[in-house]
Amino acid sequence: MIKQSRLASLAKWWEAYCIVLSGPASVVGKGFRWKQAILMFAIVGAIATPFITFYSSRPYQGIIPSNDLLTKAFGRVIFGNEQRGVKSVSIADFITDSGIEIRLKGDYASLSKIKEWGDRYPLQLIYIEGFQLRNGAGPFWISYATTSQGDVLLGREEQLTSLVERRNPFGKSMLAMFLFQVVPLWIYSLINIRKVRISLGT
Repeated sequence: MIKQSRLASLAKWWEAYCIVLSGPASVVGKGFRWKQAILMFAIVGAIATPFITFYSSRPYQGIIPSNDLLTKAFGRVIFGNEQRGVKSVSIADFITDSGIEIRLKGDYASLSKIKEWGDRYPLQLIYIEGFQLRNGAGPFWISYATTSQGDVLLGREEQLTSLVERRNPFGKSMLAMFLFQVVPLWIYSLINIRKVRISLGT
């Protein structure tokens, strides 16, 4: 009897879920289209989030070379924007003192300390160590950066921790997406499902 009662209760919850997802509007209640859309976004978000974070982590993959294999040079970091289709994205290039141009993996946020220094002292060089991500096929990752006077702009441990986090598809980035995007949608949807469940009776 207890098992049958639980099954019956689950069946009611499933029925309420299906009603919120696809109607009828008279049962879902006021704003039913928004309720249905939000539930659909919650479902899609829960399924898509691991794929999104996996795709986002791909540029950071590859072997981390030993210190003696890192590229090491003095130069300047130039910040700008690049048009990619209809979207304008921030970019950063490291121009070595010998004139070699290297596209950096980063943006204004992750390279903010370097940008602040460059804005303050535009004529001074900075020292950078790093390597190409994806075993040489990707953009350049800065593993260490200092001013010409030796003041650290990006520390080795700080950059290694950042790289490990960015290349983990199921780490903090996925957790953040779930907590701040998917979970709120599900909470709102579950409240709506519960209201419909109550209206269905026992």
